[in-house]
Amino acid sequence: MNDRLRALTLAVAAIAVALVLVYPFSVARYPAITDLPFHAAQTSILRNFGDPAFHFAEQFELHPFDVPYVTMYALGALAALAVPIHVAAKLMAVGMLALLPLGLGVLFHGMKKSPLWGLLGLGFAYTDLTHWGFLSFVGALGLYAACIGLGLSLLDAPSVKKQLGLGAVLLLLFFTHVYRFPYALLALALTALVMYPATGRVRPLLAPAGAALAVFAFWFFTRPKTLSAGLGPLSLDLSRLGRASEFLFGGYVGASGAEERSVAYRMLGALVAALVLALVFRDRDAASGQRERRFRLGVTMLPLLLAAGHLLAFLVLPARVGEWFYVYPRELPASAFILLAALPDLPKRSSVRLGVVALIALATGSMAAFVAERWRAFDRATADFREITQNLPPAPKLAYLIIDHRLPGSAGHKRHSAVVHLPAWVQAEKGGWLSFHFAGWRIFPTWYRARSPDVPPPVPRDWEWNPSWFRVTEHGQFFEWFLVRLDDDPAPIFQPDPSVKLVEQRGSWWLYRRQAPR
Repeated sequence: MNDRLRALTLAVAAIAVALVLVYPFSVARYPAITDLPFHAAQTSILRNFGDPAFHFAEQFELHPFDVPYVTMYALGALAALAVPIHVAAKLMAVGMLALLPLGLGVLFHGMKKSPLWGLLGLGFAYTDLTHWGFLSFVGALGLYAACIGLGLSLLDAPSVKKQLGLGAVLLLLFFTHVYRFPYALLALALTALVMYPATGRVRPLLAPAGAALAVFAFWFFTRPKTLSAGLGPLSLDLSRLGRASEFLFGGYVGASGAEERSVAYRMLGALVAALVLALVFRDRDAASGQRERRFRLGVTMLPLLLAAGHLLAFLVLPARVGEWFYVYPRELPASAFILLAALPDLPKRSSVRLGVVALIALATGSMAAFVAERWRAFDRATADFREITQNLPPAPKLAYLIIDHRLPGSAGHKRHSAVVHLPAWVQAEKGGWLSFHFAGWRIFPTWYRARSPDVPPPVPRDWEWNPSWFRVTEHGQFFEWFLVRLDDDPAPIFQPDPSVKLVEQRGSWWLYRRQAPR
């Protein structure tokens, strides 16, 4: 009977992972994730860099070590060898989100608790960070947790195999999100300190952490100027606590926002119910000795201290550091995520474990269903975009202006515009040029080539959010195609240049083309 319950528990866990991580991505061609179109474009650049039909090598340089955010793009590029780019982009997104339960499970294992608790990581799959598109950061949170779990296991029972494993995950974290790497090193140092009364060891961590630190140090002293901005003045801002829910589950507003918060509260309720089950049916076996008691105390204190550190960072860090945006809000999900590790171990009773896993599956599945419903509405609302872009040739020189960000129904309730970067899917699938691109910031592995005539003219910061800055005679001469999203007729925008003619209108999308002179 116990074997059947264990098998059923694993089956429910697997279904939960598939439902939460895969199902929402299956209902829409283009998920309503703000930055995903440009992540897809950068993946396509990596995949098709050598293909002259895409014209990527003319525009871009690849800098995978200068800006080591390559794990997600490499995963997507590999997938794109077998599937279309829009599918590959979704697969790489799922891969990043999957690191949350995986990393949390490794952390619980290192704490000598059930890795099944790692399923709680599914509850963080669709926070505000994912709705923005900070997918590398989300994946890095999972790797960060895994580093701590591997560090605990290594301190408890050292081995060369574990050292190699920790070193490999640290390097993977470095190439996933470089600014999570220092957090991982600090967390490992704190782990060694807190666990020293139980393990009496520090040295096993030195080799893997030292090797990874050497790579980071070389990068740090050779990094590009765009990644060299200082933090600036730091100040404690307690008013941010009043916006805490916005930075956790605040991806939607209006009626959808109220429903999102309701689903988030249900997830919290399920967590409390799971905790009650774990406490009521907890195993009564006492720690076998002083070392074990110290170990249990240490693994309880550690996540509390780490969560407090992330909360402090949330309260003191600035919103922008150089070209980096949305800095301090990222620390609140990090704090809540790592705080989960303070939970007690799951009881060994199979029926209780099945109940806990079922609770987590139902709670996180409801958030996935909520997101899927909104993405399905977004897919319907952007059918006109997919239709009008069929008129574009391969590798177009495309300028785009998103003037109207509104969408009908629940698709229009997203807090962060889901259409501001939507035309980047054209470059991802067809190649060519765009009037705005993340490559201009030089904070991603793909950079525009310096002083190249094949590169679109530079634009100022926040250009994509300010289409009123566009002047066709000043900014449009490089481009042959123009895509505008506006409810009203955008003809006055192009009136100064008679060579630009309307090709088609679909809904709120207007496509123009520059006519060649006779």
